[in-house]
Amino acid sequence: MREAQRNDQLKKSLLDIIGKYHEINDVLIGRVDTLVETIVDDNQLCDLKGIMSWFYELKDQIDFSVRPIPLNDVVGWGPNRGTGNIEHEKGEFFSVIGVRVSTTIRERKGGWDQPMIDQGTKSSLVGLLRKPINGIPHYLIEAKAEPGNFGTLQLSPTLQVTFSNLLRAHEGRKPNYAEYFEELAGTDGEYVDVLKEWTEIPGKIRYRQWLPEDGGRFFKKRILFKIVDLPPDKEVPLRSDNFIWLTLFQMKELLCCDNIINPHLRSLISCL
Repeated sequence: MREAQRNDQLKKSLLDIIGKYHEINDVLIGRVDTLVETIVDDNQLCDLKGIMSWFYELKDQIDFSVRPIPLNDVVGWGPNRGTGNIEHEKGEFFSVIGVRVSTTIRERKGGWDQPMIDQGTKSSLVGLLRKPINGIPHYLIEAKAEPGNFGTLQLSPTLQVTFSNLLRAHEGRKPNYAEYFEELAGTDGEYVDVLKEWTEIPGKIRYRQWLPEDGGRFFKKRILFKIVDLPPDKEVPLRSDNFIWLTLFQMKELLCCDNIINPHLRSLISCL
């Protein structure tokens, strides 16, 4: 707990200085909290050297291989007879559509045609659990394999899922820790936060916003980003060896390494 006491003293000193020039409010307090989290490695469970050893050991052992195959051979996917769009046989996940761009403000005046990935405007959920351990904020991170990842395995948020997968359109299991972030579809098409309804799941939403995806490849896609604070007495067992608790300091240090932090975790770090 000495690290937490030291950090509390540092926060108080910084706020005292800032208070001489600015009115102290919740936004300033939050930004000072974040600043103090990034100053020193206070992880109560594992240092950076141990995290790197854990990560590369997982990479060496992972049972996950990917090879390109002809698009015509992809099982369960094919062109829609009417539109030509490439779709899943269940109509879930995403589709590849064509768009025609008309413009005078880009490099190619007049516009162009191109394919795009269409997942809908509200298609994905990305969540990060935050919990104090011995008074130090830690974040639950997954070393996650995706078929398009450079290096196969990358550090990702606690939850990274499409709503199709959350509803088990793939007929597999529900993703780990989904219950902390899961949202229910409302009658108006919006999403109702389950944490406000499930009293057995203690948690406070620290951040919740729809953020846009890359508009050069995805058609009007947005992702719901959430950070959920858990109380220190809430037990959160690791559900596989691919999960680990990191500090914000450690995540920012790992951003200085090639191909370890994935884009969704990188985005969430910027939201803290």
